[in-house]
Amino acid sequence: LDYGESIAKKEHCTVQTEVLQARGTGTAVVKAALDRRIDLIVMNTVYVRRHGEFTLGKAAPYVLENAPCHVWLYRGPMNGSG
Repeated sequence: LDYGESIAKKEHCTVQTEVLQARGTGTAVVKAALDRRIDLIVMNTVYVRRHGEFTLGKAAPYVLENAPCHVWLYRGPMNGSG
């Protein structure tokens, strides 16, 4: 978050970074975006395989489908279990 915030400041953008913790992550992110009139959500996901198939989990697809703004989704490199 610090790195992203520093880049945005260099580009003269107003930035608000926040780490959300909630039982329903996807719904909490979408609600925060609606409440705060956010223009962009940046999310991270990890490489996960369930039953032999790659999955994004539950939060990322929910946010991608329901967010009222742009969403950037970042997936890091595969780890040793991928």
